[in-house]
Amino acid sequence: MIDDDKDFVDIFKEKLEKICKQLNFPIEIVCESVLVRVLNSTNIYDIYFIDIEMPEMSGIELVNRLRNCYIDKEFVFVSAHEKYIKPSIFVKPSAFICKGNLDEDLYETISFFKKIWDKKNAKIILKDNFKEICFLPFSIKYCCSKGHYVDIHLCENEVKVIRTCMKQVENELVKHDFLRIHNRCLVNLNYVEKFEKEYVILRGGENLRISRAYRKNVENCVLRWFDYINTNK
Repeated sequence: MIDDDKDFVDIFKEKLEKICKQLNFPIEIVCESVLVRVLNSTNIYDIYFIDIEMPEMSGIELVNRLRNCYIDKEFVFVSAHEKYIKPSIFVKPSAFICKGNLDEDLYETISFFKKIWDKKNAKIILKDNFKEICFLPFSIKYCCSKGHYVDIHLCENEVKVIRTCMKQVENELVKHDFLRIHNRCLVNLNYVEKFEKEYVILRGGENLRISRAYRKNVENCVLRWFDYINTNK
């Protein structure tokens, strides 16, 4: 929680702890009032609740800078002024909490994150020749096949190479928001930043080419995905 209003932070923290206990969503809360310390900290958090009006820089600018380092973290703006909702859209926050509607907005936001958390911690088993390897689907950005091998591209630019076929990988991942965009490429929709005619662009800037045979299906699926995400925020 990043806010320089100590009285509000105390109220927010108490309500957050109560809601998380009610939803069986265990958390540990750290509060900070100085943005420079957040930027220089070696600590990385899963969810950032950020006040927009801060003395050193705006919360919007802070999120813009943090996103360059932590593309898979969740950022939530907390403000007493609804006028900031539209400007904040450009840095794509996960949610916007109005201080005047704190109880309802906070409950909806934590309920949303609980669903994401359950998804992030789901596990699958992929066969690597005769071995079995456990993966968290949410940590996989995309998969590419090369002959008898599949490259599993993970967060933090790590790549695991396993001996298997793309069809077996797809059978395990398709129920975890993965979409085939090419005969040799499977992408996690949770990391898609935007869609262009011949490419999907991932958060972090990677461009993945869509084959002509899959183009129409990818367009329909990606558009439905963005509609679903916007509806459930």
